[in-house]
Amino acid sequence: MNPIIIRKEIENKRIIKNVFLPTSHEWESTETLNLSVWESGAKKLLFERIIDLIKDAKEIICLQSFLIQDTKIIDSLLTVSKRGVKVYVMDSAQARLANKSFEEEEHFSVTDYKCMLNEKFRHNFVHRQAGNFHAKFILIDPNTRQAKGVLFTGNFNKKPFDKNPELGIELS
Repeated sequence: MNPIIIRKEIENKRIIKNVFLPTSHEWESTETLNLSVWESGAKKLLFERIIDLIKDAKEIICLQSFLIQDTKIIDSLLTVSKRGVKVYVMDSAQARLANKSFEEEEHFSVTDYKCMLNEKFRHNFVHRQAGNFHAKFILIDPNTRQAKGVLFTGNFNKKPFDKNPELGIELS
């Protein structure tokens, strides 16, 4: 039997320039260079951009992250939820907590996570958990003409937004 080979050329409609800048130093964020891809860093420009997107939400926000920590992002979600925006949060923390060999890390505390669920998520967000949720994104009003969002390489906790080299690309 001969294999069938199908080839199709797809036109590249947008070129992203200067995504990575070479350096001989330790990691230095490019967050202030106005590149096509956002990078996390000490100035927290990506973090603040996500908060601005949340504040502008009109109908729905969907956030998914393997781990989630109580930050200004959660407070912003809570604020828009109280003005009628439906907030859906999906994470995998429960699967991680079920692992008996799980050790707390600097950027994730079991006690703080459970407190956040009880004090902020309950009665405010639709919250779902599954062991296979690993993507990290936030979608703002995805069914409208003003749809926005960010696809992110880091979890929605504190460390990835200022200490780890993480990337985010804004969606529309």
